[in-house]
Amino acid sequence: MTFEKSLIDLIPQKIRDEHKGKSVIQAGWATGPAFIVRKTEDYPEAISLQDACTWLEGYREIFRACHILFSDRSVAWIHRYDFYRYDPDDTELKKSGFFVKAGSETVNINLDMEI
Repeated sequence: MTFEKSLIDLIPQKIRDEHKGKSVIQAGWATGPAFIVRKTEDYPEAISLQDACTWLEGYREIFRACHILFSDRSVAWIHRYDFYRYDPDDTELKKSGFFVKAGSETVNINLDMEI
């Protein structure tokens, strides 16, 4: 399967500019009914947006959607073929059931998801 644009190119330039340098602390993807199959990679040492997108590209034929969590707790959501949205904080990420770590502490999340 080939894609017209790479994941990094799907992210609006304004967001890429805002998160230059090493600012990604988590990347993850989900697929299947109700996005039940998930894989998340936490980065204790922040990595670049390009590195996170490169990791996600390896799963692009599998996932339906992915997220990138930045060190300021903002989140970029990307579907396989297009950019979905940008949240200023991780509230929606927590609601979706992904485990979000804040440094060495795990943040409590709501796993009661409507399917």
